[in-house]
Amino acid sequence: MIKAVGGSERLPTKGLVLIVAMAGRSSMRILDIGKIGRELTVLLEEDDPVEEDIGIVGKDGDLIGVIIRKDAYDFFIRKVEEEEDRQDLRTVEEFHASREKNQ
Repeated sequence: MIKAVGGSERLPTKGLVLIVAMAGRSSMRILDIGKIGRELTVLLEEDDPVEEDIGIVGKDGDLIGVIIRKDAYDFFIRKVEEEEDRQDLRTVEEFHASREKNQ
């Protein structure tokens, strides 16, 4: 599920996606790029960033979140879906193998 910040449920299909990563969350919060700070905007709008991921640290210096660019997010989602497909196939194969043993 994707929740847009500010009440809008329409999500952009092009451009930058801002992700605040938190362990155990299954939703994405969307922020308008015009409402974030200048330093973060500059980092996100770099044409060819050397380091694509942007780490957000707390007062104690511990990593509390990560922002990734849309192309990295798309790649990540594609890899997760590929792994889910592999696991599904393995489960089906195990099911068929167990049925053959029981016949």
